[in-house]
Amino acid sequence: MNHELSGNESGLIAYYNFDQGIPGGNNIGVTTLNDGTTNGNNGTLNDFALIGSTSNWIGSDAPIFAPCPTGNVTLTTQAEVDALLGCTHITGSLTIGPSTDIVNLDGLECIESISAGFNLVNNSVLVDMSGLTNLTTVGNQISILNNPLLVTVDLEDINGSLGGSLEVQNNNGLVTLLGPTNLTTIGTNPFIAQDLFITGNPVLANITGFENLTSIGWRFRIANTLEENLPDFANLMSVGTDIVFESNQNALLINIPNVTGILATDFKIQNNASLITLNAPVNLTSTGNDCFITGNPNLTNLSGLENLASVGWRFRIADTKEDVFPDFSNLTNVGTDIAISNNDNVGLIKLPNVTGSLGTDFKIQNNASLHTLMGPLNLTLSLIHI
Repeated sequence: MNHELSGNESGLIAYYNFDQGIPGGNNIGVTTLNDGTTNGNNGTLNDFALIGSTSNWIGSDAPIFAPCPTGNVTLTTQAEVDALLGCTHITGSLTIGPSTDIVNLDGLECIESISAGFNLVNNSVLVDMSGLTNLTTVGNQISILNNPLLVTVDLEDINGSLGGSLEVQNNNGLVTLLGPTNLTTIGTNPFIAQDLFITGNPVLANITGFENLTSIGWRFRIANTLEENLPDFANLMSVGTDIVFESNQNALLINIPNVTGILATDFKIQNNASLITLNAPVNLTSTGNDCFITGNPNLTNLSGLENLASVGWRFRIADTKEDVFPDFSNLTNVGTDIAISNNDNVGLIKLPNVTGSLGTDFKIQNNASLHTLMGPLNLTLSLIHI
């Protein structure tokens, strides 16, 4: 709608633009309505005055937009953004930036879908992306990177699944991220990265959405935010590579209880200064590398991890206020070290079934209220500090 045709579309019999003559001028003698196809079905005007503001060729205020481009589209100027007004679908990827000229995306207000990826990167003066509020479908990745003046990112209406990653990173002025409320899956395309990264946005204080996310193909990381109430990830059941929450200084609660199975690398909850409650995965069975819960000095409620059986490298819990630790009786394998230290309130630590050898240390240190340690019965060849 509102786009001119080229005239060679399949099955087109006749095409009339009604744009002959001079609008409202002297058009006596301009009596032919030209057919824009090659079929030659021209029309003839009869009984028109063809002069003045009526009964004549006149101007129109109907918006006529250029056709949507095909394939991948890259926009680096405000004029290029504005020229896409009326376009509803991008058949390839849409990349906006790098640019020192684009200040708004109002010209993209009609875009509803992007078949491949959406990249908003390195736009030094962009302050607003509200022009994309009608966007609901993206086929591959979404990358919002290095836009220093961008205050709000609105992805609320993106639904379904993404073939690749969702990255919101290194936007120094970003305050609000309206995440997708009905996005269920990140990572359906095995040939591209499949991460959820919300990192390096140092003043990000408002994060919403993600409540219906169930699966992330690779890595899941939230770091360096000011958000107090992180989204509820209770519906998240599958993460392929790692889970990392770190340096979110105001976050009070991290809720990821239902992630199941194996992480290829790490589970790390670190340096979240205000964190009080961590609902860790109950049915996580293995981490390929590290399991760290450290540097969270106000962590008082720690649950989950009861079915953790194997940690490929290091297992560390430190600097908490929790008095009742999870029961780690199902943990049988740790590759490198076990270190549980500086947990002032914990009374009982249970690690009875870790077997074999540790690559380096077994350390239970500076836990002021600890009265019972059920250490490994079949541990060999490790340096023990108690």
